[in-house]
Amino acid sequence: MDVKSWLRPAAAALHSGWRGTRLSIAGRGVRALQHAAGAEPQRGLAAIGPSIGRCCYEVSQELAAMFRGLFGPEAADDPAKTAKPHLDLRYCVESALVEAGVPRERIEQVAGCTSCDIDAYFSHRRDKGRTGRHLAFIAAREQ
Repeated sequence: MDVKSWLRPAAAALHSGWRGTRLSIAGRGVRALQHAAGAEPQRGLAAIGPSIGRCCYEVSQELAAMFRGLFGPEAADDPAKTAKPHLDLRYCVESALVEAGVPRERIEQVAGCTSCDIDAYFSHRRDKGRTGRHLAFIAAREQ
């Protein structure tokens, strides 16, 4: 029996704020699909949905240092050079996906910042907890 014949299509939708991103939930999701369905990361497609952008995501110096240690210097502003560093969650999620084996060219990012674009997105941070909700889904397509 050909190994490929028993593999089934697989998909996952994941959400990660800074805590989930710190724990590489995107990479863990890729590994879970490998384990549960035999998915091959190098054949995977990933989409990074709308999120708060680096432009608006001010974090503590400690958090910036932690993310720079985990994902490299591009993850956040250098806390030694700025009192109010900004974190790039998109960069960190993409890095976790690449580390798990998804090719960078197979990762798409939805443009926009959920904090800046008031007309298109709700933002818990921007609106201090008084917001609507977002919805994400995965739709199957014929092969």
